[in-house]
Amino acid sequence: MNATQLFLKFLSLLRVHPIAGGLEISDAALRIALSDGGMWHFAGVRLPPGTLEAGAVKDRDQFLGALHELKRQTALQVGNRQIRTIVTLSSANVYSQVFRLPEVSGENLGKAVLLNLDMTSPISREKAYSGWQVVGKDEKSVNLEILSAFVDKTQVDEVIAALEEVGFIVYAVESRALALARLLREQGAGFESDAPSLVLTVDGSGVEFLIIRSGQLFFRYFVGWQEVQGDAKEISWDSFQTIFLRHFRQITNYYGSHWKGELRDVFCIAGNMKEGITRVIAEHSSLQVKELALATGAAVDPEWFVAMGGALRGLASPHEDREINLLENSARKEFKKREIIGFLKFWRIAVPAALGIFLIGAFIADVYLVRMHTQSDAEADAKISATDRKEIEALQAKANAFNASVAAIENAGKDTFRKMNAFETVDTLFKENEVTLTRFSVQEKKNAVVTNGRAASEDQVTKLAAAFKASGKFQSVNVPLTDIASGKDGVFFSMTLSIIPSKTR
Repeated sequence: MNATQLFLKFLSLLRVHPIAGGLEISDAALRIALSDGGMWHFAGVRLPPGTLEAGAVKDRDQFLGALHELKRQTALQVGNRQIRTIVTLSSANVYSQVFRLPEVSGENLGKAVLLNLDMTSPISREKAYSGWQVVGKDEKSVNLEILSAFVDKTQVDEVIAALEEVGFIVYAVESRALALARLLREQGAGFESDAPSLVLTVDGSGVEFLIIRSGQLFFRYFVGWQEVQGDAKEISWDSFQTIFLRHFRQITNYYGSHWKGELRDVFCIAGNMKEGITRVIAEHSSLQVKELALATGAAVDPEWFVAMGGALRGLASPHEDREINLLENSARKEFKKREIIGFLKFWRIAVPAALGIFLIGAFIADVYLVRMHTQSDAEADAKISATDRKEIEALQAKANAFNASVAAIENAGKDTFRKMNAFETVDTLFKENEVTLTRFSVQEKKNAVVTNGRAASEDQVTKLAAAFKASGKFQSVNVPLTDIASGKDGVFFSMTLSIIPSKTR
C-alpha cells in the first residue's frame, strides 16, 4: 500500500474521505462496488422483469424496493458511511461522439464545445443532459479531440430521484463505456496506454465494441440481441458469427479511416462465448484477443467490472475530475453542500477529541508537578541553589502557559459548535419555508449572521423572518427594506441575525 492509499485510509477512518461506490444500473440488476482505496466490497440485487426497460423506470415501487435492499447490503459491509456514488447507466441509451476543435483554452473552449454540442446532439438539447471531456490532441492538425455524450433527461431524473429517496448521494452519472475504459486504463492487466485497443463485451443486452486510444474512450458501437436474432426463434452460432464478423469489420475499418496506429489487442469479456469469439477473430484478423482481467491479480467476476470502473472515479479528487458527468447542475450543487456539512460534522467530533487529548496531557503534567512538589521536603528545599530555583520557576511558568492555551482551545471549540449550529438552523428554516439560501456569513465582531436569499414573494420573506424570531435561537432578526429587490427570478433580500451569546443560552 503506497503513501496515497495510506493517507486515504486514514481519512476514511476519520470519516473525512467518504467511501467510493460505483453503482451499475441495468434492466436486469443493480450492482455496487465499494472501495476506500484498499479493500473492495460488492453487493447486488436482481431486478424483477419489467422494473426497468431500456434504462427507463417502469415500476417505481419495485425499483425503490431493490434500492432499499441494496442499501441494506451496503450498510452490513461498510456501516452507515457516506458513499460518494458514481452511477453507471448500462441500459440507458447514452449517445457519444468525438469531434475536433482548434486548440483554444478557457472560456473560448467552453463556448466552442457548447456550440458543437448543439449541432451534434441526436435529441433535443432541452430534453437531454450532456457532457464533454478532452480525450486527445491531433498533433498533425493541432486540433483537440473532444468526447461528447448525451442522455435522455427524464430517465436520469427518475433514477436520481429514487436514489436520493433511498439515501444514496450521487456524485456523477456516466455510461458503462466510460467506466470500462477507466478500469482498463487504471487496473487492466496487459494494457498499454500508448497502443490503441479494442474492448469487446458480450452480455445479456448484446454486443458492445469500444475503441480505446491513449487510455481514453473514442468510440462506442452497440449491437442488441434483437438485431442479431431478427425474425428467427433462436440465435444459431452460424448466424451470430456472420453478424458478429460484419460488425467487427465495420469497427476495424472505421478505426483505420479515422486514426493512425495499428490495432493490436482486443480485450474481451464474453463469458462462455469467449472461446468461440476468440477463434473467429483469430481466423479473420491479426488482432490478439486478451481476457480483460485486473492487474492486481484479484479473482473478481467480470460482471463487477463496470461498477468497479465507476468506483475508481469516486476515489479520485473531485478537483481533478474532468470526465463527463451527465448529472443535473442542481444535483451537483446538492452533493457539494452535503460534503461541506459532512466535513463540519467531522470537526464536531475532531475538536472535542483534540481537546480531550490536550486536557489529559495537562492533567498528567499537573499530577507530575504536584508529586514532585510534595516529595521535596524542607531540607531539600534549603539545599536548592538559586539556579535550580530559576529553572523550577521557568517550568511552572511554561505549565501555566500550557494550561492557558488549553482553555483557549476549549473556548474556541465551543464557539465553533455555536456557529455550526447557527448554520444548520438557518439552512433548515430556509428549506422549511421554501426559500433559497444564496449566501451565509458570520460577522465575528458583531456576533451576527448575515444571509442572502431568493424567495417567490415578499410574504415568504416575512414568514421566514417570523420563523427565525419564533425559533428562540437569535436575539434579533433584521430585514432591511432597502435590501429587498424584486426581479424576474423572484424576490432577493438580505437578513441579519444576532446570535445569542453562549453564556445566555
